[in-house]
Amino acid sequence: MKTWKFAAMLLLAVTMCVNFSACSDDEPDIPASITGTTWEGTDEYGYRMVAKVETSTGGEFSVYEPETNRLYYKLDFTYLYSRESGEVIVQLEYDMLTGQIDGDALTIDYYGTKLRLHKVR
Repeated sequence: MKTWKFAAMLLLAVTMCVNFSACSDDEPDIPASITGTTWEGTDEYGYRMVAKVETSTGGEFSVYEPETNRLYYKLDFTYLYSRESGEVIVQLEYDMLTGQIDGDALTIDYYGTKLRLHKVR
């Protein structure tokens, strides 16, 4: 009887340890604010994109030619950011883009193409 009770308690203890250690934090890492941040990435053609979020509602988007630091174009943008979901809606001239922030990564849907920018500041 003692052996049976010991085996049952051992099995219960092992099961509890495995259950607690198997759980991980799968929630996205969403910052409270993106004001004052800079995001940078490269598209499939090699154009370097830099988004500077200057205020709580807007910033500046610059695109540089591939393999150079020559400015291709620069636009101002406005945005809405949800700190609950990490969703970003960007108004860039005549384009309305949606995106998602998870930690140091910003993924923007640009007419079916996923642009991935990384936080550099």
